[in-house]
Amino acid sequence: MADQVSRESTRAGMDAPQGQHIELPAELWDITIDMLRADTRTLKSCSLVCREWTHRAQHRLFNLLSHTWPRPRGGREPAERTAPGTQEELTSFLYASPHIARHVITFVLDSDAPGCYRTLSIPKLSAILSCFPALRKLELRSVEILDEPFRNIAGDRRISPLCHSVGLLKSLSLRRCRVITLLALYGFLALFPSITYLALVDVKMNLSAFDEAGTSSLLATKLIPSGLALKTLHITYAPRSLLSALIRDIKSMAQTITSLHLSVGVVSEPLGVGPLLAAMPSLRRVQLGSFGKRHLKIAQDGPYGLNLARCKALKLVTFSLDNATVPDVLYWLMASDLPASVQEMRFSAPIFEHALSSFNDQRVSWAQVDAKMAAFPPKVRFRLLMQFIRSRRALREGSVLSSLPQGDVGGVLPAVLRSEPPARHIAAQADGRFCIERNSLCGMRDPEVTITSVVLVSVAMPFRRSQYSY
Repeated sequence: MADQVSRESTRAGMDAPQGQHIELPAELWDITIDMLRADTRTLKSCSLVCREWTHRAQHRLFNLLSHTWPRPRGGREPAERTAPGTQEELTSFLYASPHIARHVITFVLDSDAPGCYRTLSIPKLSAILSCFPALRKLELRSVEILDEPFRNIAGDRRISPLCHSVGLLKSLSLRRCRVITLLALYGFLALFPSITYLALVDVKMNLSAFDEAGTSSLLATKLIPSGLALKTLHITYAPRSLLSALIRDIKSMAQTITSLHLSVGVVSEPLGVGPLLAAMPSLRRVQLGSFGKRHLKIAQDGPYGLNLARCKALKLVTFSLDNATVPDVLYWLMASDLPASVQEMRFSAPIFEHALSSFNDQRVSWAQVDAKMAAFPPKVRFRLLMQFIRSRRALREGSVLSSLPQGDVGGVLPAVLRSEPPARHIAAQADGRFCIERNSLCGMRDPEVTITSVVLVSVAMPFRRSQYSY
């Protein structure tokens, strides 16, 4: 694209007589401005320099609008208190600037006061979102959603005019938010009937919200959204009962989910995940974490086992491990039966420098993993990506020692290396039965990876409250 623009500009300059103004086609300027979608400073200049450029430059400049609530006066307030905000000022600005609001595709509402939740006013949020006719993605951070706005309208299907103003919204994310009850959560979700992506990251909820009495009362309100057709559900560091409640109560969502990312954190045990996965017949991709030895029992068959064989449409399975002794964990996780539909498997875990001394002592476990891999059909391909870390602090800082030595892999996984088709190059190849790749931590941040084969991956993962997406 850049070469095309350069050639057109050069040709126009050569053909024009000296001293004559060059008239370049409007399509050429449109192409140039479209290439500046990530260059905020240049887009600002373009919108001011030429009137003909203003509309297209603003279209690219205001695709993303982020509003941050100011820090409370007098310093940081305790976490249990809410911070004052300027929702009215934001609404007034948007109503006075429709030429800006009409270009907004992604809207982010955040707070610069850590640990201070902002009580969300549903009517005011409705007024704000009604200014964005092209809104597709909404992300709320450090927000507290109360159930009072929905108690007075229980049983009324016409919940709010908000349904009409964000009918085109496709993506909804709640990060570091607090939801009082399931009534508040379901009432809030019902305001966005067209979303296909829902992320609940570090969402705080009262444990009493999941008791039987509360659920029975909730069913009587008829506020449970009945038409949600989610494709992707992302739940990280939220109560493990949250997924169970969503799948149990919102039947339409359970039928349409094709991608699930579930991470219950380090302190919880993800019991009963298998039946929930089986309740999603359209599930294609699943990522589960964080896992260690204390979670191994969920990989076995039984009422609390994963029982992945029941997920007949499953294509991609990803396990995020938090244990340095990877071979044992890999073996037990691979012990469960998989459906014939699976095309890819991934495992992620860090290997710390202090564990290298005992790495050779784990050859027995590696031999079991090797035998399990060799038992897969010939079409199955494996990729092993390991990175050794000096410490947890070095892991957070992205400091990596080296990748797994090729000689060690040849000694612990001989059957896989001898399998057909043979690996053409052990390093940085993905078209053999088995390969090793050298990669940095930041290299795994890509949100999507094309599914081409069955893959076994072990990579370093951070211990902060964030997960890499694959």
